[in-house]
Amino acid sequence: PEGRVNIIDPSPHDPAKAYVAAYRTLLGDDRPYIYRTNDYGQSWTHLTPGDNGIPADVPARVIREDPEQEGVLYAGTEYGIYVSLDDGGSWMSMQRNLPVTPITDMRVVDGDLYVSTMGRSFWIMDNLTPLHRMAQGFDTETAQLLPPRDAYRLRGGGGFFGFGDDAPVRPQYAPRGVMIDYWVPAGTTDELSIEILSSTGQVVQTFEGAGSAGRVQQGQNMRAPFQRRVGARAGLQSEPGLHRVIWNMTVATEGGRAPMALPGRYTVRMNAGSRSVEHEVELMIDPRVADDGVTMADLQAQYDMILEVNAVMSEARGVAERVRAGVARTEGDAKAAFEALQARMVDDPVGSYAQPMLLGQLGYLSSMINRADQRPGQDAYVRLEKLQAELADIVAELERLERLIAIDLR
Repeated sequence: PEGRVNIIDPSPHDPAKAYVAAYRTLLGDDRPYIYRTNDYGQSWTHLTPGDNGIPADVPARVIREDPEQEGVLYAGTEYGIYVSLDDGGSWMSMQRNLPVTPITDMRVVDGDLYVSTMGRSFWIMDNLTPLHRMAQGFDTETAQLLPPRDAYRLRGGGGFFGFGDDAPVRPQYAPRGVMIDYWVPAGTTDELSIEILSSTGQVVQTFEGAGSAGRVQQGQNMRAPFQRRVGARAGLQSEPGLHRVIWNMTVATEGGRAPMALPGRYTVRMNAGSRSVEHEVELMIDPRVADDGVTMADLQAQYDMILEVNAVMSEARGVAERVRAGVARTEGDAKAAFEALQARMVDDPVGSYAQPMLLGQLGYLSSMINRADQRPGQDAYVRLEKLQAELADIVAELERLERLIAIDLR
């Protein structure tokens, strides 16, 4: 009686069904009032009696049914979010890292949950498909790989803006890539791994172990200092429950920057002991890139050149190691000869704007052609030929020195 009806949500699955969220906090009543009708409002069922997941002293503000999975409900309350996988029969907290704040409204759009709060900004929970699968039911006694959602091949996204209390407050962006959700059963001792396979069966990326957070790299740009995280490697969680790992759409290669995988169909395979589970996923071209006239042939040419540059860089790093070993194991004129070769390959560490040498120039070429979805320009091919010729000249001189002083540095 005299409650404020805040939301009426007609079911997107059944015209006879609707949900209502109401509250009576202004009357000193903090009980949650969420109801469901299955007969066009002639009768109502109270879904929040206080003993099935949402406490009796948590007022309800909003209720929404998932448009893709009937019976999956999202309840916004005065203190956070709850989810029901059985049409309101029971509720679970879905707070995660969301601040404790009144939830004023929610909407499911394209499989993501958009949330507005009272004074704590807008939030999005990405990719609700694991909840759909949980509502449909799966064997929780064995490791499970949930079908991944198709993803657009996008660049950018995410961000790293510093540390500490004085770090600027910026928006958090959804990670770009394919979200891979997997279930780890209680008591399992199986080693887990997840592989991404191309349409030809080639393994292009592997996840295993605990991963690493990488390291913070600091430096000086033209206008200001910068810091970024590099060397991070995603791993797998072994604790029981549902987990997510992100394939950032790159292909594992030796050498320079990893190229982005080409648009197309891929297979995600999870290995748990002797058991394997596979699902397909499509990596779709960025429609904005396609509208600009970039074709699959352009992306293939870019991919091939990145691999070629990376192969040259991998060879050059091996040569640089041999040169460093020569510097360390020789003296006098021989040492000076090796140092001269090292100076041609490695940037001078002194000074903010040292001239980039062979390794630095290869790294810059790799980053330049891998920066956007585009066919490499002719100048990139010409530059690569010159750097290959420079490397060949260094290798010839290195082998001459090795023969001269009878030393094998490989």
